[in-house]
Amino acid sequence: MTKLYGNLPIDLGFVGESINCDEMMFYIYIPIKLKGNTNICMDSRLKKYYPLIDAVIRNLSKDNVEWWNKYFYLTAKTLHVSPGCTGQRLGMHCDGFMTADINYIWYTDMPTIFYYSDRKVELPQDHKECISYLEWDYSPDGHRKYPPRSLLRLDETVIHETDWRSTFTGMRTFVKISVSDHIYALKGNSINPYLPLNVEYKERSIERNCPATY
Repeated sequence: MTKLYGNLPIDLGFVGESINCDEMMFYIYIPIKLKGNTNICMDSRLKKYYPLIDAVIRNLSKDNVEWWNKYFYLTAKTLHVSPGCTGQRLGMHCDGFMTADINYIWYTDMPTIFYYSDRKVELPQDHKECISYLEWDYSPDGHRKYPPRSLLRLDETVIHETDWRSTFTGMRTFVKISVSDHIYALKGNSINPYLPLNVEYKERSIERNCPATY
């Protein structure tokens, strides 16, 4: 079955209006739930994001996704950003490319740009070729942004990028909850001492790459 790209995310509405994001932090793909276990386990300073995780679990349950049989990873970045310095890797991309992973994102400022088109596109099923295609050949008919503190559900067909053209300057929090069948174990990922993956962490690629390593 051919996969077509250029879909919009599913907007789950405003969540976590009262979450305080004053403390700078940088956690990337820290495991917070192991496959076959329902327990969420994470650093105390990350527990303020429970409202987002609860909303994710409710959404997965509504869609009859066996969330207890998935790995959950949390990315949480609160950084001072400015025009051209977003704290995120730049460029169009699709989260979970070539996987069935589901990603939920949430931010406080500098909304992510989502590209959509009635003319859906096929992408080369290769990470490096896909990036080249997106950067040079994809001409979307439009783009959309969602208000801060919206919880957005993305599958691999959602093309998006950080708004590097934004004029915003200040503290920005970006949160991503990744739900996967796979182990994410790239060097540089945050390690959860309470949930060790007990695997060898692998080198990151120079080009944008899928976080799933096993």
